[in-house]
Amino acid sequence: MQTAEAITEAHLRAGARARSLEEVRARASTSAPGAVARACRPRQWMKNAVVVAAPAAAGALSRSGTVRDVCGAFVAFCLLSSAAHLFNDVRDREQDGLYLRNRFRPTAAGQLSPTRALWLAGALALAGIGVSGLVRPELAAIALGYVALNVSHSLWLRRIAVADMAAVAGGYLLRALGGDVAARVTPSASFLVLVSACALFLVAGRRYGELVEHYARETRFALHRYSPRVLRWVLVSSAALACLAYARWAFDSPQLVSWLDLSLLPFMVWLLRYGTLLAGGPASHLRTSCSRIPSSWPWPSSGPRCSRLASMAQLSREQIARYEERILAYERVESARRRPARTAGERRRSAQRPTPAGRAQRTTRAGRAQRATLAGRPAQRRGSSSGQWTRGRVRRIVAMTYLTLVAIVFLSFTLAMSAPSNTPFGVRAVEWLRNNGAAWLVSDVESIYYSWTAPSTGGPSLKRLPKVGGGRLQIAAGYRPPPIAPVIHPALRGEGVWHATGPLVKGSPPVLVTTYRPEPAYPQMIAGVAWLDRSRVRLALYPGRYEPPNSGNALAEVPPQLRGRLLATFNSGFKLEDDGGGFDAFGRLYAPLKDGQATLVGFRDGSVDVRAWTGGPKPGPNVLFARQNLPLVVEGGRLNPSLSNGALWGATLGNAVRVWRSGVGVDRRGDLIYAAADWQTAQSLAQILQRAGAVRAMELDINSEWVTFNFYGAWGAGRAQKLLPGMTRPANRYLSPDDRDFFAVYAQGG
Repeated sequence: MQTAEAITEAHLRAGARARSLEEVRARASTSAPGAVARACRPRQWMKNAVVVAAPAAAGALSRSGTVRDVCGAFVAFCLLSSAAHLFNDVRDREQDGLYLRNRFRPTAAGQLSPTRALWLAGALALAGIGVSGLVRPELAAIALGYVALNVSHSLWLRRIAVADMAAVAGGYLLRALGGDVAARVTPSASFLVLVSACALFLVAGRRYGELVEHYARETRFALHRYSPRVLRWVLVSSAALACLAYARWAFDSPQLVSWLDLSLLPFMVWLLRYGTLLAGGPASHLRTSCSRIPSSWPWPSSGPRCSRLASMAQLSREQIARYEERILAYERVESARRRPARTAGERRRSAQRPTPAGRAQRTTRAGRAQRATLAGRPAQRRGSSSGQWTRGRVRRIVAMTYLTLVAIVFLSFTLAMSAPSNTPFGVRAVEWLRNNGAAWLVSDVESIYYSWTAPSTGGPSLKRLPKVGGGRLQIAAGYRPPPIAPVIHPALRGEGVWHATGPLVKGSPPVLVTTYRPEPAYPQMIAGVAWLDRSRVRLALYPGRYEPPNSGNALAEVPPQLRGRLLATFNSGFKLEDDGGGFDAFGRLYAPLKDGQATLVGFRDGSVDVRAWTGGPKPGPNVLFARQNLPLVVEGGRLNPSLSNGALWGATLGNAVRVWRSGVGVDRRGDLIYAAADWQTAQSLAQILQRAGAVRAMELDINSEWVTFNFYGAWGAGRAQKLLPGMTRPANRYLSPDDRDFFAVYAQGG
C-alpha cells in the first residue's frame, strides 16, 4: 500500500500534466441533454418521498382523488428541488472547481453555462409552482415558501452556523406540509415534530461526517464554526426527540393496529444504524468521489483509476487531511504562478509604496499559513479585529432573529391555511392577518374598499323583487304578522308581504319570509326579513369549528339525526375577541356574560328573548344558551341613541361603513325577527328591524362571507333556499362543518 504522501505526489504530477482546470473541462463530455439531466440531480428526488409519507401516515391515500393530488405535489417538489440545485450550482461553480468531488458538476465543469442554468432553474421553479397551484392554491403558497427558503439558503443562510442546518431541515418540513395540504389532511403536530427531528438528525450527521473527515471545507462556509462535540449533542438530542415524536404519533393514532406500535423498534434501529455509519470510516467520501471521476482525468498509472484512492480508506484522518490540504495548496500556487507578471515599473512603484505594519503582519501571517499548508498541517484561522468581529456577530444575531421570525410567521400561515375549513382561501388569509396583529391594517383596507364601492344615491328603481318562499301566505288558523309597510311608493308586487317557507307545524308555517326596499335614497337596495313563531319553533346555538375559540366542537354542523325537523339556519354574531361579549351553549361557558350587552338568550322551556343582559357572568339554571354581541340597536321600540358612536359597534368597520349586515330581534308578541341586507350601516339595519316590528334588537355578524339565512322547503333539510339571492355562502351552509357558531331553527317537538 502506498503512503498518503506518495499518492499526493503522484496526484500533483498528474495535475501538472493537466496544467489547468480548463483543460480538464475541455476533456469532459459536453452533451447538453446529459449535462442538463445530471444538473437536475434526479437521484435527489427520493428526498421528496416525505410528500407521500405525510398523507400515508394519516391514512388518507385511500380517498378518492388523493393519490392524484399527492403525485402532483411530488412532481411539483421534484421540479422545485431541481431548480434549487441548479441555482446553487451556479452560485458555487468557483468553489466546486477547487474540490475533487464537485468539480465535475456540469456547471463547474463548463458543460452547462451559468446563464442557461439560471434560465432553466427559473423555468423549473415556475413549473413547480404552477403544478402545485393546480393541485391546491394553498400548496402553491408552500411552494413559494420552499423556493424562498432555498434561495435564502444559497445566498445567505448557509454562511451562518445552525441557520444552515435549520434551513435544510425546514425544506423537509415544507415537503411534509405540502403532502398534508395536497391530501387535505390536518397536519399532525407529532408527525411534523417527527419530520423536523429526523431532518435535523440527518443534516447534523452529514455535518459531523464532513467535519471529522475535513470534507467540503472550501464549499461549506459555516463548517468551521461547528465542533464535533456540539454536533454529537445535536445528533443525540434530535434522535431522542424523533423517537419520542414517533412513539406519540404511533400510540395516539386512531387506527389501533398492533404493527403501528411495534414499528417503533425498526425506527430506532434505523437511527442506530445511521449513527453507526457516521463513525464507520473517515474516507467514505473518497469512495463516492471515485465513482464520479471520468476516464479523461490524467491519473498517473494504469489499472483501475480509483484503486489508489480507495486504498486510502485505511489511512488515518490526519493523513487524509494533509492529503487534501496539499492538493488545495498546490492548486493555489499553480493559480498564482499563471497570473501575468508585473512590469518593472509596477515592481518599482510597489517597492516605493510605504507598507503599514498591519499589512506586514498580515503578510507574515499569510506566509505562515501557506507554509503550514504546504507542510501538510491545516492552517489555523485567526480572528479579525474586534470591530469586524463585533459587526459579524451583530449580523449573525440579526440574521438568526430574522430567520426565526420568518419561520414562525410562515409556519403559522401555512398551518392556518392548511387547516380544515369551509371558508374561501382569501377570506382565511385576511382572517389570519386580523388574528396576528394586522387587524388595524385589514380594517383600514376594508374601510377604503367599501367606501369606494359604496352605492351612489338615486338611480333607477327596481322593476320587481326576487322571489323567496313558497308563494302567497295562506293560513288556516293561528297568528299571522302584519305585512311590512312599504317605504318607497308605488310598492312593487309582493313587497312586504309574508311568504311561507316549508312544512306546516300545527296547521301553519312557522317560518315566514319577505323582502322590501328599506331606503328611498337607494331604490335598488333590498332587505330580507324572516319571522319565526316562538310557539312552534325551537332555537339551538351551535359552536363552530374555530369560533368560539377552543370550542373543541368536532361537529360544528346541524347534527344529522336532527335534520328531520330542521326549518332554518342563520349566522351568529362577531368573533368573541371583537365584540367582547359572552357565550354559553350546551352547559359550557365559553366566555363570561357581561351586563349591558345585547344577548340572544334561549330558555329551557323553549322561549327566546333579545335583551340587555343583567344576570351576571354566569347564566342561571333555566338558560339553555346565551349569545352576546354589542349593545342593543333597538330598545323599547326606539333606535339606540348611541348608533352614531362608531366605537360601540365593532373595532373593524364601526357603524358607518355600508356592508352586508344582519340582526335579530323580538316583536311585542315575543316572536323572533331576523333581518339582513347589503350596503347597510348600523343605523339603517336598526331601522329595518324596527319597521319589521322589533321592539328589541341586536346586530349579528357583518360582511358578505358571514351573513347567512337559509330555510328548507321540505323535511330532512330538503329544498334549501337563501333568504336573499345575493348572500354569497351556499344554501346548504351549516349542513357541513363550519368555522363560526350559528343558530338552527327546529320545529317544536323535534
